[in-house]
Amino acid sequence: MDAPEPMLDFRLADQWFAGSNAEDQALDQVMITTLRKDVGPRFAKLRETAPTLTANQAKGELHALRGAVSSIGLLACAQPLRELERDWSTLAASTRQAKLNAADENFNSGLAELYKRFPHLKDP
Repeated sequence: MDAPEPMLDFRLADQWFAGSNAEDQALDQVMITTLRKDVGPRFAKLRETAPTLTANQAKGELHALRGAVSSIGLLACAQPLRELERDWSTLAASTRQAKLNAADENFNSGLAELYKRFPHLKDP
């Protein structure tokens, strides 16, 4: 069994957001707001359509989501997405839903950690 990932990779988040000037901070905030508004509905759609998705459809969307959250250091969110992407075909429907729920919860918790570290990222 894989060890749990930390909620946020501070090293990676720091590479993105530490030391930003005011202009960069405004762009950072737009990027995070866009990500937040995009990812939540995509999780909801995956939960809703999971029973009808082919493995390739699910894996494509999971891979894209995992890349989006991993790129800014939301590791605990990426972990269940990685497991879903790898094992979609063999998982029970209830396990798929539980892992999607965990990814969604970890996304929100990871954003909270990111906002604590970089308050400028939070919507005004």
